[in-house]
Amino acid sequence: MNIHTFFWTLMFCICNATSIFLLGEKSLIKGSLNNWESFFKIIFHWKFTASMFFAVVARASFIMINNSLLRDDKFANSSTTVTSFISILSLIFIVIANYFFLGELLNMKQVIGAAILLIGLYVMLN
Repeated sequence: MNIHTFFWTLMFCICNATSIFLLGEKSLIKGSLNNWESFFKIIFHWKFTASMFFAVVARASFIMINNSLLRDDKFANSSTTVTSFISILSLIFIVIANYFFLGELLNMKQVIGAAILLIGLYVMLN
């Protein structure tokens, strides 16, 4: 993985995690969301706007990762697929952010599943 791929992967992970934890606040999403009032309350909340910004930056970062892999002969024929797998790395950032900002924890079965995903990604990229 070259420095450009690393940079854009880091950018993707941080922005994706930020976008998700901003909308994961329990007080924002609890209760019924089946009525227009609740729906608009979320849509016009500042956290939704900030989350959308970070989501757009994450998508742009995804494109930049794909572009950098496309220019690497090792990954050129599968750059979009490999980029999709690289985006799995954002799960680590999401779990860490959700722990610090939302107080969420994984149980042992979930930790083992996450480790299996990361080992698979390592195998794929080497």
